[in-house]
Amino acid sequence: PPRDKGFMVLSVTGNTTATISLPSSSSYIVNYAAPIKPNTRYLFSGWVKHLETHAANITAAIVWYDGYGNVLSTTTLPTALTTTADWAEFKSSSDGGRNGKLSPAKAVYAGLKINVTPSNSSSNHYAFDMLQLAEADVSLEFEDARRVRVYVKGQFENLLPNPNFEKGVGGWIASPTGSFAQ
Repeated sequence: PPRDKGFMVLSVTGNTTATISLPSSSSYIVNYAAPIKPNTRYLFSGWVKHLETHAANITAAIVWYDGYGNVLSTTTLPTALTTTADWAEFKSSSDGGRNGKLSPAKAVYAGLKINVTPSNSSSNHYAFDMLQLAEADVSLEFEDARRVRVYVKGQFENLLPNPNFEKGVGGWIASPTGSFAQ
């Protein structure tokens, strides 16, 4: 489950369903929607908890867009997750398990919708963290989108251990009468 720092809090007053969307209706799809591949299974997931004693029902959906920003379709809503005071994972619908939904043949972008339906009409606060849209077959582990992994292999491989003596002169010997100065 997520840490207790670095999460987003949604404040909802009343028991009318609030919707969190990415991109917003006034945003340019190309700048804010996620680029995806057509005919590929995707799963949207995240973690949520309520900060007061009032639970909410959470559902999530993926909205598929073509290259011009036109809506192609939206995934069906899954069974709602009821929040607790502890972090719990919610997901968009799947055909089975965590296999997600297949993007349409003309899909180029994906948008996200999270519906929050509070259980009472007072002011409520809900924490969200670790939101992720990923290909379903690699969606089991959260990956921070800012993480960059770089693997570099040199053109030549030096087989000598400690060739620049950063760890002293261990393993080297000067003979018969030489000595090392560091």
